[in-house]
Amino acid sequence: MASEWFYGLLVLLLGVGLMYGVYHALTSADTIRQASNSLPSSQYSSSPSQTASSQPVCTEGSKESCILANGCDGKKVCFQGEWTSCIAPRQACTPGSKLGCAFTDENGCGVGEKTCNECGTGWSGCSP
Repeated sequence: MASEWFYGLLVLLLGVGLMYGVYHALTSADTIRQASNSLPSSQYSSSPSQTASSQPVCTEGSKESCILANGCDGKKVCFQGEWTSCIAPRQACTPGSKLGCAFTDENGCGVGEKTCNECGTGWSGCSP
């Protein structure tokens, strides 16, 4: 009876060890890299115009200034060796909107308003 229990436990431990070994072999970075290198580049490249033999157009993560269709400044970002389209910066305000503000001048303090610029990236100075 004790020997049956011992052999059952031994088989269970060997099974768990074997499953861990297979899992580790399948998920190791070298195995994944070797498998992806054996595929044609069109099956694993997420950039259709860039193959393993072509050179990247830009350095990954670099940024470049550009002008949007509305005339505002934007940025292009290098992603997977190619430039993205021109991306608008995050808007700080709605273009043309007005906001009340307080100001000081040679006459003292006053209340005025500031206006969001045409690109929505900032406010004008406070004016009466």
